[in-house]
Amino acid sequence: MSDTQDMNRRDFVALAAGIAAAAVCAGALAPRVRGDDATSAAVPVGSLSDYPKDGLYMTYEKPHHIIIARESGSLYAMSSKCTHKGCDIKLAPTNDHFICPCHHAQYDDAGKVLHGPAKAPLFRYPISVDSGGKILVDTTQPLGPDHWKDAGASISVASA
Repeated sequence: MSDTQDMNRRDFVALAAGIAAAAVCAGALAPRVRGDDATSAAVPVGSLSDYPKDGLYMTYEKPHHIIIARESGSLYAMSSKCTHKGCDIKLAPTNDHFICPCHHAQYDDAGKVLHGPAKAPLFRYPISVDSGGKILVDTTQPLGPDHWKDAGASISVASA
């Protein structure tokens, strides 16, 4: 082989490697450019006074796919995405459970499956209160039911 062919082969390999590296970097940065919630480590969801009584709070369901639940002195955050196919779940007209409009899976108010096709409960997210009293939800660390009782999976609130 001539020196010209070896040089072209090297140039081709270097160019291909550069394009591959650029594609990987672009893919890694794409969610940040779009403003995807999954890249934000801490989503502010108000303060404790925004959740005065037990119930389900859908305020952050549309912008961040987060449902806040207050129950028996605890506040926790759940995903509003169905675990079957990722559709956005909706609060039932009775306000006591969720329904997936895509395939009709149903979840109770704690996120546990009532009716399939979903097999897994809704994910929960770590939740905390910062020094300024803002509640923060970490959507990058979904918690399965084995971790719902872990420290950081809920915060205590004074009973009303």
